Amino acid sequence: MSMASKAQPSPIRWGPIVLSAAVAALSLGLWATASFANPVRRQAQGFLDSVWLPALLASLVLAGVAIGTVALIRSRGGEPEDRVEPLLPIPALSASRRRQPIISMHALEPGAGSSTLCFNLGALLAAEGTVSDDSGARRPRPLCLLQAGRLSSRLELDPEPLSHYLALNPVSIGEEIVSLAKRHPTGCELLCISEGALNGQKLRLLIPILRKHYDAILLDSPVGDRWLTEVAVDLSELVLALGLPTRRSSTAAGAWADEAWRRGSEGRTALIVNRVEPDGIVPQALLGVFIHQAQLPDDQLVAAADAHGLPWSLALDSLAARHLREAARQALGDLLPPEAANAA
Repeated sequence: MSMASKAQPSPIRWGPIVLSAAVAALSLGLWATASFANPVRRQAQGFLDSVWLPALLASLVLAGVAIGTVALIRSRGGEPEDRVEPLLPIPALSASRRRQPIISMHALEPGAGSSTLCFNLGALLAAEGTVSDDSGARRPRPLCLLQAGRLSSRLELDPEPLSHYLALNPVSIGEEIVSLAKRHPTGCELLCISEGALNGQKLRLLIPILRKHYDAILLDSPVGDRWLTEVAVDLSELVLALGLPTRRSSTAAGAWADEAWRRGSEGRTALIVNRVEPDGIVPQALLGVFIHQAQLPDDQLVAAADAHGLPWSLALDSLAARHLREAARQALGDLLPPEAANAA
């Protein structure tokens, strides 16, 4: 079971307290004016008026005091409950030593988040990575090959150009395919493909062309295409099986681990457990079948960023981004140096 810790208490927020005090003082002033400034009129209004007005103003005073008290308690109580952070284990991913690694992501169940992980890892490499070559140090040039879906639509990616190109060129792929990629403001480049347009044979033709132009190639593999999955695993220096803390992912993880051991790829295969809640339980059947693994916490910033096609991996206050950085630096240290060196 995951443990949880709360953020440290934040400084007192005096704004709401001062405002509440002002409301209380104003209410008392109005009550005093109404009660004592014109006693003749007060007597003429009768008993009912003399009762409801002080009662109303007294309610306003109590409301002001209550607001101030709540504001004080919240200002001393730290972050809200949705910022509770699970204490996750340190990532244990194998390091890829190839200069131009291929990283394939495979969801253990639909909705596990392979597309968002692919895009955000590419954005992280482009924005914070470093490559040293004959011309000196520069930012990496990563490519994300995304499956068509909600995230690709929010990124305004059209799967038709690449899908059409591959349909017209079933046995040969030229350098011109690179011109179909869309450059993202972070520096990574994006390609999108519709379901069924890419198979294992075309992927084998595509990878050598892409390696001539990109420092890292990230593949968002579709769920259920066995042939394409096998080829992607064969070609990848790092294979990420992405699951959720569910029974369905646990069942799929067992088959994945068996296949990895059978093919001899267990050393470069890692499990990524996504959306781990603060007090949630990650099934042992999911964790116990992989040598290398990492966990990403459930983070509301992820859903908000995905809804607008933004890279949450670059958000400084994102819990998921912090854990992704740790895992990425462990696996891709040649492209993503430690934060101190990167900042320098």
